[in-house]
This record gives sequence, structure tokens and C-alpha cells, in this order.
Amino acid sequence: MTIFNNGKVLNRAEHQRGMTFLGMLFLGSLLVFWVLSIVKLTPVYIEDHNIKAIFKDYESQIKEVGTSKRKVEAYFSRFLQVNNVRDVSEKNIKLETKMINDKPKVIVSLEHNVEVPMVGNLYFLVKGFYSVTVDKQSDDDSQP
Repeated sequence: MTIFNNGKVLNRAEHQRGMTFLGMLFLGSLLVFWVLSIVKLTPVYIEDHNIKAIFKDYESQIKEVGTSKRKVEAYFSRFLQVNNVRDVSEKNIKLETKMINDKPKVIVSLEHNVEVPMVGNLYFLVKGFYSVTVDKQSDDDSQP
């Protein structure tokens, strides 16, 4: 569209600068959504990091801890409490004994879902699965 100003032909698009109000409103709401998401999801990812550290630590201390269900649950319960992990309990931990390459192995795994409320009925669902395979300790007289 052309506009005449003192005999000059001006193109309207050349004089428009900046963002419209609706553009700023959209950008602002998008920014608020991302900041709110980061604030709400950060504790979940910190817990995820702590759970991964617990599994890595268990794998390195298998000789001291053992592989019986009671010992494993006590070990994880203590570390979950110390690391302030609230979304998981030692009851979520599963132990399974398998023969792998003709050696008895114990698979310790944990699967959990965390629902983080966002706004109204909008939720974030964060799924976690952690697993470690270790040699079955011969001093464990009970089956896991």
C-alpha cells in the first residue's frame, strides 16, 4: 500500500519497525512457559542425577553391599534418603537373577514415572529407568 506525503510516494512496509503487540504478547507468554518449565523440571532432573549416581556407586561397592534383596533395599533406602530423592522408594527396586555367559548375575533395576503439574490440567510426565547388572555374591544365602 502506498501513502503520499508531500508529493512523495512512501511504502508503508518501509516505515514499520519493531514487533506488534500481539507478537510481543506471544513471545512473552512463550518465555514465561519456558521459565516455568525449567523451574518445575529442575528438581526432577537433579533427582534423576542422584539416582544414576546411586546405581553407579552400588556397582562399585557390590562386594561390601551384597546382592540379597534385604541388603540391596537397605542400601538404596539409605542413599535415597541421604540424597533427598522423594519420588522413589526402595520398594520400586526390582531384583532379578539370570544366568549370563554361564555366570549367575543379578539385575537391579528401577523404573518410575514422575508427574509434574504445570498449569491447570497440564502435566509433564518424566519417565526414568535405571539398571545395573552385577555378579551374584556367593555369601548371599537368600535368593533376591
